[in-house]
Amino acid sequence: MRLALGARPSQICTQFVTLALRLLAVGLVLGLLGSWWAGHAMQALLFRVPGFHTETLVLTAVLLSAIALVACLAPAYRATRISPVQALAGD
Repeated sequence: MRLALGARPSQICTQFVTLALRLLAVGLVLGLLGSWWAGHAMQALLFRVPGFHTETLVLTAVLLSAIALVACLAPAYRATRISPVQALAGD
């Protein structure tokens, strides 16, 4: 729809990626806070269990970030390649 109204493909791709980065940042912050809380709860219940394993959390955050960006770029690429006539026709 935005292509038909005059938006450039780079603007559409930027919109997709910006939205994905916002959601990714919120998800990472909430996930790290939740893992910190759960780790301390586990540490109180179990002996010799670390409450916060930094390497695992960083590796997981990097891996999930890469997957989220790839998952966002696929529809962004498709949205920039569609013609405005197809977008308006709904095909």
